[in-house]
Amino acid sequence: MRPRRLEDVVGQGSVLGAEGVVGRLVARRKPASLLLAGPPGSGKTTIAELLAEAWGLSFRSIDATNAGIAEVRAVFEESRRRWAELQRGTLLFVDEIHRFGKAQQDALLPAVERGLVHLVGATTEPMGSAVSPALRSRCRVVRLEALGPEALRALLERAIAGELADEVARVGAVRGEALAAVVVAAGGDARRALSILELLVTTARDGEILDEDSVRRMLAEASLPRSPLEVSELRSAWIKSMRGGDRDAAVYWLERLLRADEDPLFLTRRLLVFMSEDVGMGDARALPLAHAADETVRRVGMPEGRYALVHATIYAAVTAKSRSVADAIHAVDAAVEALPHGDVPPELHVHGAGVGSRPGQRAHGWPSGATRDVLYEPSGGGEEARLRERLRGREDGG
Repeated sequence: MRPRRLEDVVGQGSVLGAEGVVGRLVARRKPASLLLAGPPGSGKTTIAELLAEAWGLSFRSIDATNAGIAEVRAVFEESRRRWAELQRGTLLFVDEIHRFGKAQQDALLPAVERGLVHLVGATTEPMGSAVSPALRSRCRVVRLEALGPEALRALLERAIAGELADEVARVGAVRGEALAAVVVAAGGDARRALSILELLVTTARDGEILDEDSVRRMLAEASLPRSPLEVSELRSAWIKSMRGGDRDAAVYWLERLLRADEDPLFLTRRLLVFMSEDVGMGDARALPLAHAADETVRRVGMPEGRYALVHATIYAAVTAKSRSVADAIHAVDAAVEALPHGDVPPELHVHGAGVGSRPGQRAHGWPSGATRDVLYEPSGGGEEARLRERLRGREDGG
């Protein structure tokens, strides 16, 4: 039920239309390397396949969850032979490209630079954390949106009139309220919407009238993947409960995430971020605890790793929070922008008599001749309360 032409792809007109970045590249028949960032079911794989056809390229696909550098190099060698024999280029589609480590992403760079392949990478993760800066700089980043209700409705109606026409003719009717219920259950995911519709009509009795209740009963009985919107809401509830100090709610939402088949390593990554960003210097033991939870899940797996996840979640909820590290990051960004070429003071030179030259000696490490900015200011809570007093004593000459 995938679209067979780019103009048939619904919900992404801002990038695929005549004025969109992809639409312009297609109109000029100008192949390019792209990074498609968007939620599940937004059309990334379909767009990649249709781009290969529109540009006259051979389509080759690998999944970053189970491919390594050897598979990538095999594609490059195949692309060389194809070009030598047929003068035909290759579009390499890398699904879940955020699963590639730095070495695997770096292995793509030479082929992309030389035009041996035109890379189209797909990710559901934020692009800044998913793809290395070196690879991002060689590709155009295209952001796709979750499909809206109108786009999903159009997709369902197309399937009813096309690939599912025989099954729909067998049942009595598919009412509009049934399609509306499917749209809501899909949560912006085209793949999920089509899966629900297909299961609904293929399991219906001959002559059955399919309505909103039919969809509700089918969803209650069937095993279907969670919608991305639902999982996103569960993640938000878990993180905000930890941030708000509600340990019981945090554990509850964690369990809901696990039952929604959330990747436990995604949860440990979020704990690492939370302990750095939200707890910070409020409790210096928090970040090592998150590291321990991550290592435990990696070593023992699930369900035993659940203990470590609950342990870290409770700790994150009840411990003192401080945003001082995040504030320092924002402040230092502004300071470096304002003073990008400040000279290193003599006492901090390689052979200077600065920090570390003698016990107890302190050097003034701010760039020479520049007015000093306060970048890190301890909060008044948790472990930082004592640190704040100690720093004030130092500043007062104590």
